Amino acid sequence: MKRTFLPQNFTVEKRMIHSLAWSFHNTTGVDIEELTSEALLAYCEARLTYKQSMKTKFTSHAYKCMRSRLINFIKIEKRYLIADLEHELEEITVYPGLFFELMDEFPEDCIYIAEQVLNSDKIETCTGVSNLLREHGWTWPRIWRSLKEMKQTLKKIPENCIIY
Repeated sequence: MKRTFLPQNFTVEKRMIHSLAWSFHNTTGVDIEELTSEALLAYCEARLTYKQSMKTKFTSHAYKCMRSRLINFIKIEKRYLIADLEHELEEITVYPGLFFELMDEFPEDCIYIAEQVLNSDKIETCTGVSNLLREHGWTWPRIWRSLKEMKQTLKKIPENCIIY
């Protein structure tokens, strides 16, 4: 007996996948396409693990699987973003003069973050930056987007501009 992953009447599930991915996108700022693809993978996994003997409906089982996978995905994404940025923030604090020369390239939110890092003696990691921005009323999507922009802008700086 051939087992199919997607039922013929897939519209309800498609809406569920998209709405769950969209809600995570709105609260975290993570790319909607990445979230949708992760949710679809979790949906396929739910189809494989669901058994008729379970006392829940398939949609409840699928929702739980997708939600768990998206939460784990966001945790991992945040960990990698923070790890990459901690190195970049270290360079900002070591070479503030060079950083200010290159500041014209930065979007406004990134300039604000950099100023907070340079002016604060208690911020040592990106987690500290995130906590400080949350205290100033920033939302997670804004923090996420700004830190990603900062990372992309810092990667554009030519290697020969950074003096070691």
